Amino acid sequence: DVTLAAVPPVTPEPDPVPVGQFRVRHTGHNTRFQYFPLLDDAGSLVTLSLEDTTKFRLLMGGTRNDRTKNALQLNYMAFVAVAPAPPFEITSIRFDRVPGEATVTWTSEAGKNYLVETTATPATGPWLAAPGSTAATGPITTRTLTLDLSAPKLFLRIRKTN
Repeated sequence: DVTLAAVPPVTPEPDPVPVGQFRVRHTGHNTRFQYFPLLDDAGSLVTLSLEDTTKFRLLMGGTRNDRTKNALQLNYMAFVAVAPAPPFEITSIRFDRVPGEATVTWTSEAGKNYLVETTATPATGPWLAAPGSTAATGPITTRTLTLDLSAPKLFLRIRKTN
């Protein structure tokens, strides 16, 4: 296991803030360097926020013995800039009185889950979650909801849950 920690650029230097723990495949004692992307437990590529960071610490973990201690051979680390996620915005709401549905579209982050909630009284609530969460697969997500048409007004909000 390898833990990557970020250190903000201030004096005195604070304790590093862990930004993730990742598995690195053991390559034995050969001299061929290999590329290992940072992957999460599901095998998806990890994106890290390194804003206001000037140093990194690489901490080795896992089982230590004479064969594995100091076994990580690191030639270089490459950091690739990733475009920031778009700001959250509900981009459209389409209401169809018959059959009583609203289709909501919003900006999203792929791999994140969103919950649609509704209420007749936004200042006091309660906010009721529509059944099921919505998993975003790209930068735009759309969900169609069946509405309770008995309320004179209905407000909705979208909440990112992870």
